[in-house]
Amino acid sequence: MQVLVLDHEFRVESLSEGARRLFERWPVLDAEGRGVPPNVLRFVRERVAGYRAAGSREATVLMFPDLLVHLVDLEGPIGTKIVAAFTGFVVRDPIRQASQNFNLTQREGQVLALLLRGLRAAEIAKALELSELTVGDYFKRLRRKTGARTQSGMIARLLGWESIGRTGLAPDIEDTR
Repeated sequence: MQVLVLDHEFRVESLSEGARRLFERWPVLDAEGRGVPPNVLRFVRERVAGYRAAGSREATVLMFPDLLVHLVDLEGPIGTKIVAAFTGFVVRDPIRQASQNFNLTQREGQVLALLLRGLRAAEIAKALELSELTVGDYFKRLRRKTGARTQSGMIARLLGWESIGRTGLAPDIEDTR
């Protein structure tokens, strides 16, 4: 598994060997030499701020067309840690695949496509000329169709991945300090 653990100030605390190998593909690594590209840290920081502002403790988002990132806040004895689990996947058309697997309507597919681009409910509502409440109803339908309790779990299942739980993160984590 490719896992990155950050402290509450978004400093790299630990990095799995899988994540280290993944990040070796990026041309620019962080200034401290911890093996994490600055654009990855910026992406994580922005997405964490987004889900926290929405009152959540986790999110699953697409970082690139082929990289799913599951972000989770974990409470520890010294404070909150941010865990980012990177999962590569190959789906040529994730919306069509999800539509077939879960019998999505055309509008549900449109909502999913905008959600995967990182848009929030208000932005999706504006783009599709719907109310935010209607978009919320689509989110509920998608969660019901996937059997997921959270939005991040819903996205993971729609893309063919089970939500990454809190267990299973520790075995591959290596302290970089």
